[in-house]
Amino acid sequence: MAKIDKEYLQLKMTLENAHPPIWRRVVIPGTYTLADLRRVIQAVFDLTSFGPAENATPKFHRRVKAPTATGLTSEVLTAKYPEDTTTVYSVIHDSRQAQLLLKTPNVKNWRLMITLEDVLSAAAIADRPTPPFVNGGRQAMPKTRGGRDTPYDRKQINQALSAAMAPDAPVAPAALPPKTKPFVRRTPTPERDIDMAELAPQMDALNALISGQSLTKEQSESLANFLNRHDGGAAEKPAEAPRVDQQDIDFAVSHLGVRATEDRATAVNTLIQGFADGGFTDAQSKATAAVLMKDNKLFLDIDKLPDEDHSLAARGDTATVYAGILVGDMMSTFLTAKQRHTLFQWATDYVRQENHLAITFPGNLTALACGLRFLYAAVMHPDYPPKVLGQLKDTFLIILWHLQDPFLGDEAESMGLILNDLAKAQVMKPVPFMQLVRDVTMEVERRVDPADPRTIFRRKAWMTTMQVLFISLNDDDEAYDKAQNFIFDAVDNYYQTMGIDFLGDDDEGYDGEWEEPDDDDDDDD
Repeated sequence: MAKIDKEYLQLKMTLENAHPPIWRRVVIPGTYTLADLRRVIQAVFDLTSFGPAENATPKFHRRVKAPTATGLTSEVLTAKYPEDTTTVYSVIHDSRQAQLLLKTPNVKNWRLMITLEDVLSAAAIADRPTPPFVNGGRQAMPKTRGGRDTPYDRKQINQALSAAMAPDAPVAPAALPPKTKPFVRRTPTPERDIDMAELAPQMDALNALISGQSLTKEQSESLANFLNRHDGGAAEKPAEAPRVDQQDIDFAVSHLGVRATEDRATAVNTLIQGFADGGFTDAQSKATAAVLMKDNKLFLDIDKLPDEDHSLAARGDTATVYAGILVGDMMSTFLTAKQRHTLFQWATDYVRQENHLAITFPGNLTALACGLRFLYAAVMHPDYPPKVLGQLKDTFLIILWHLQDPFLGDEAESMGLILNDLAKAQVMKPVPFMQLVRDVTMEVERRVDPADPRTIFRRKAWMTTMQVLFISLNDDDEAYDKAQNFIFDAVDNYYQTMGIDFLGDDDEGYDGEWEEPDDDDDDDD
């Protein structure tokens, strides 16, 4: 503790239950109090106002050994700390994490998870701005959560933070300077000239994904944003020049889905880096998207076996790139409304028609797996028509019904991810979510025929989706509890039919009769 006045805390602050993720990485002096932290939070999240007592009763989480096979669990410690005299370091250095319940004028409360990532020396930040400063982040704070809907801009946030934390500054931080550009849903990348070596963790995580490997926590976090831009080092870098030049774009467009594996990979990586990773200028994004949508290889020989022109690879590559286009459009709008809705329709049409499960790239990436990534980017786009979400049930059933062999890639996991994120982001409300999960499950169960292996494959594929969904869908929103209970029962019944005790207790097991749940207490959303 004696040295803390010469050290600095690197904190990652994440607004929970927000999709896409809203977070900031900030470096503060070790001497900062909870009152100082409150002012930092207001500045970095661009809140319109922020009451003075929110940090008085935080919940601090400490990781402890649990006497179970699961390993670690959380012990919640609650205490009241005088915010003017209690340092951030004194209450977070042991637990490493703090969860704060905060209030803003527009929202009763929201949870902010604060993680202590590192304790830095003065020498470690000698080439960085004077603390406090932000060196990473994502997403604007919307008005519905007490913000101004101002796009994340590190330079402007640091200006506001300096003004807010100046010795003679008032408690309320100065407002951010007005933006000259209109609001966009995602943040344009402020740094363009990033060393390719900095992208190594992202590429490692992507390679692990397409190879079907188990992912570490760090890889999972990287993959959560693998189609988003890269938030590099702390130093401000010029943003004028694009990271991808026109010659590379021309090569990528002409080599999308070609026979040579290395050239195909280069083409896909270049286009993903450009669209979803912030490497293209707006002009490049518009022009390249128009060319790719005109020379559409998505449905190339869709009903035929792949031939020498590698139509199968071209389809998978095109679906991956189209997913990147939609993610890039979420970050900084460049598509026209017609282009956007065309991609939405193509995403649904493609996964309904693609039935080849041949490997298209190293690992276990199939054309259908690529299509499901495309569908995910479509349904999570803020302009995706809510009424069209009703098509998902039919889409999943069509995918399962043309299944001739077991899935080879991560198709089931991708369907689970789509459903999980639709629920967590509350894009799909509890009642239609429950209806979709139940209807697909009931249809699959009704058609099981021990004499027809395809129905067995179909059931296994859907139950893999349900198992992923059960594991990933947490209890943050009680409105989805009924759906989660149904999912658990469905997975448990599936395993018990095979003599596996999924619950790990003395339940007598599934009796062979599938009963539909009682819907009497469902409320319309």
